[in-house]
Amino acid sequence: MIPNIITTNFTGSNIPLSKLKQEKDDPTSNKLQERHDRHTRLQYNSQLYRTHFFPLNLYKKKASSNADAVNYLKNNFNIEADFGNNTKLASLVVKAFRNVNNILHGSLENTELKIVSDYSVFKNRPKGKYPDGTVKETEPALLITAGNKSTLCFNPDFDWDNVEQRVQDNFEKGNLAYKEPIGLVYHEIGHFLHHNSNLEKYNAANDESPYDTDKIIIEKQVSKLATKDFGELVAEVFAKKMLKHYISDEVQDLYKDWAHYGPNIF
Repeated sequence: MIPNIITTNFTGSNIPLSKLKQEKDDPTSNKLQERHDRHTRLQYNSQLYRTHFFPLNLYKKKASSNADAVNYLKNNFNIEADFGNNTKLASLVVKAFRNVNNILHGSLENTELKIVSDYSVFKNRPKGKYPDGTVKETEPALLITAGNKSTLCFNPDFDWDNVEQRVQDNFEKGNLAYKEPIGLVYHEIGHFLHHNSNLEKYNAANDESPYDTDKIIIEKQVSKLATKDFGELVAEVFAKKMLKHYISDEVQDLYKDWAHYGPNIF
């Protein structure tokens, strides 16, 4: 591509660099000024500039990125995934899975997990409430389990275009344990690993709510969501661990009691 930028071919001939230097050194030459005028006109013709200087495949990158994400998950984890047209979500999921796999080698491979973007899963779900009575916003994601099979569902109706602000707002309200959007994906991966490592412990954690004394600690140091039950605590703390956030010994002990992941998972 560099030769095409040096000589634009708009004049119908290729100009050697040595010739350009001669023209520049010759103060009486008008050719350099003519070439400068053509370049100036080209700058203001954005369509022509784009067509000539940039490869066409750059404009197809957004359309192909979802396919790249699907192929990455299939080839590396044997996970079937469908993100619809949500490029931002696809990018977040791939980054999260790559990061988790770098730490917990093999824990996400060949696990019979599927990833879908499906509004019908969320359509009739009632909006829950946080312990303080605040109504939860539209759910961005949900893990559905059936025996050894799991489906990670993402809500296409969630405001993914403004996910950064949405997560930041909920973090500031204390609803979430993280302000980074990727924390949403880490949270669901935490649920999935919890389920896969020990089904009995996973079910027990989801059915058990913290005592009031523990809730005070959990809400202050983790999030309101984590006070719902120990399953949510495990997922929220897992996200904090992946994001390298500080976790107190008190919260770490609760996490160890209920996560029961085993030696290969922190």
